[in-house]
Amino acid sequence: MAAPDPQLHIATLQRELAWAHLKIQALQAELRQERILKYGPRSETLSDLQLKLLEEEPGVSCREVEAEAGRAPVPAFPSASARRIPDANACRKICRA
Repeated sequence: MAAPDPQLHIATLQRELAWAHLKIQALQAELRQERILKYGPRSETLSDLQLKLLEEEPGVSCREVEAEAGRAPVPAFPSASARRIPDANACRKICRA
């Protein structure tokens, strides 16, 4: 019995991976549409992350959806200044005040 061609195996796996990525994207789009139907037309302006957060909140009202739609999108990562740790002297000044 001959060993299968590694290039053919790699090509097959790449096709399967590409298909899986497409299926994931389709399911994510479907989930987004379901959430928009659930939370109303104002939720169309929300990011996927905002919709996900609403999904995890118990008993979300229409007013909460409208309020969330009026907010700016949530940044993916905090800015460098937000992650910066204050120096020890600044902490001492605050504690003495």
